[in-house]
Amino acid sequence: MFNAMDTGDLLVALADVLRDAGRIDRPLSGFERSQLLSASSIARNLAAEERGTAATLQAANDAVAAAVAAAAAEIHPAPFRQARDGRELGEQLGALLEGLRRDERTEAQRLRTRLQGVLRRLADDEVAALAAGAGR
Repeated sequence: MFNAMDTGDLLVALADVLRDAGRIDRPLSGFERSQLLSASSIARNLAAEERGTAATLQAANDAVAAAVAAAAAEIHPAPFRQARDGRELGEQLGALLEGLRRDERTEAQRLRTRLQGVLRRLADDEVAALAAGAGR
């Protein structure tokens, strides 16, 4: 969910490596073998991430919505909309956390800490999904 390159860019890079490998009519060099192994790793990790994205995103959406709703009566945070993807979730959380950083009230700091916990769990869930996919 939080890759520096988006899925489309990774797939283009993967396709380029595979196309180039398909055109080689001699034994592969060490570098070329390394490129193919890297492409395999990209494909495996993308598949693992894709399999886990919907559940991970829904769990994060639910946790953020619950945290914001619980704090709404005390501090009136910005409303939270269910995010459609990781980028949208990140934008909303970033804006919410930025506002909470400036709010010195105890309730605001409690919400900030709770949201940081959501981010930790989100990262842990993504690592777990990747690790599960790597075993295949």
